[in-house]
Amino acid sequence: MSTKVRVNLREMNSKYYHQDCFVEVNQDVYDTMNKYDHIDAAYKRKVDYHKGYISLDRSLFLELKKLALMLTKTYF
Repeated sequence: MSTKVRVNLREMNSKYYHQDCFVEVNQDVYDTMNKYDHIDAAYKRKVDYHKGYISLDRSLFLELKKLALMLTKTYF
């Protein structure tokens, strides 16, 4: 018999829930929700750390051009 956990959906997803909305879920469902919440937070920290923001440069294949430029340089 699994235990029930009371979860506030506004804390998990404040974009869609503007008021407190409490639901009871099984412990394994809560663990899965919590795991993906941690994965999402880790991804956001990684993007902020590496400053991986969207470029405003409208050139097509910008990443390939940068890679080609890096490969043509010779380092002695």
